[in-house]
Amino acid sequence: MKLKTRPWLITLSLIGALVLLFSFQNCAPMLPLEGVATINSNARPTATPGPLATPNPGTGGYTQNVIDGMCSDNVSTDPMAATYVTAANGTLLGFKNTTTKQTAIWKVSGGNVIHGVVCSFQGPAPADSAWELAGIGDFNGDYQQDILWRNSMNGKVAVWIMNGANRTQAAILTRTVSGVTSDLTMTSDWNVEGVGLFSGTGRYSVVWRNNANEIQIWDMNGVSTPTSKNLQISGTTATAPAGYSIAGLGDFNANYRSDILFRNGDSHVVWFTATDGVAVDATTFVDPLPGSSSTKVIGDFNGDGKADLLLVNSDRSMTVRYMSYRAQVTTALQIAAPSENWTPLFAQDVTSDNVADWIWTIPGPSERYVSFIPMAGAPGLMRTLNPLRSGGWEVFEYSHK
Repeated sequence: MKLKTRPWLITLSLIGALVLLFSFQNCAPMLPLEGVATINSNARPTATPGPLATPNPGTGGYTQNVIDGMCSDNVSTDPMAATYVTAANGTLLGFKNTTTKQTAIWKVSGGNVIHGVVCSFQGPAPADSAWELAGIGDFNGDYQQDILWRNSMNGKVAVWIMNGANRTQAAILTRTVSGVTSDLTMTSDWNVEGVGLFSGTGRYSVVWRNNANEIQIWDMNGVSTPTSKNLQISGTTATAPAGYSIAGLGDFNANYRSDILFRNGDSHVVWFTATDGVAVDATTFVDPLPGSSSTKVIGDFNGDGKADLLLVNSDRSMTVRYMSYRAQVTTALQIAAPSENWTPLFAQDVTSDNVADWIWTIPGPSERYVSFIPMAGAPGLMRTLNPLRSGGWEVFEYSHK
């Protein structure tokens, strides 16, 4: 797809004479609500997806309806929709509609959205809306990102194994106790804080936290029962420090295990996870984090295998800290405040170069845009992925207790 450069250029000044030039690029409209898929380098717009299935109550009610769902374009209009993404790892971005309760995903690779779909479940509307996007990560170790669902009505948890934007396997998770198998549930006081690497298997784990500050890790195994474990400090089950929120997950010491950053104003605690995925060392960074800042983005911005930090200050200026284990390894990069309503969200490798890029939403003439700044040691030119349609659509982010 040939991209056409928009005539808007916005310059952000960097302290220390660093200047970022932001160039918007025009892509065809994309889901949620409309889609573009690329095959053989030719972009073809798809029709607005209509109803995907007629509800069929069958004999078992709708308790299993999540495994009958699909992420699909309108396949009756475009018969190639199911084969757009059959290779290329890339990454998935999730979207939630606060009005319709729908979920959508974009498959992104090489800095371009190559497939976008709305996910739907068969069954009556109340059951559909109860299933909510809870997490995205590689849960079966095939280097493709998968989808974690959670039912807000009954606490059940389901997994969709994905091949790009196409679902290949699905199940509501179960557990067997004393020979009796039942659906795995989590009560409403438990919150999914994020996903990370805690098992050494290559499969992502899910990090849960409840109102009592207990932390539970689920080491995922595709659609099979996950292994539940508690992290430990000096052999004792670790609980989150009271009053601290999880700012995010990242591998700060390059041991291929995710660490957890907690913040409370100008105080912070980092749980450095050992290679066994259980023991953690609770300590702090050498350089304090200013209380006037929030930790907005965590990711490896320079490709050295260690997570770095993007801090947003009270005046909306930003500070980039390149980290090595507990210490800041270079002088912090200071970035002037971006334009009003430009919002950094999180880090995700959308350019397929194994370096985390910054994902933003920015205002356009009539709608917001999902955009990114490619990172390769320093910020590059901002590019837009696609418009974020109005009508309640928001980019999926993890919420933190």
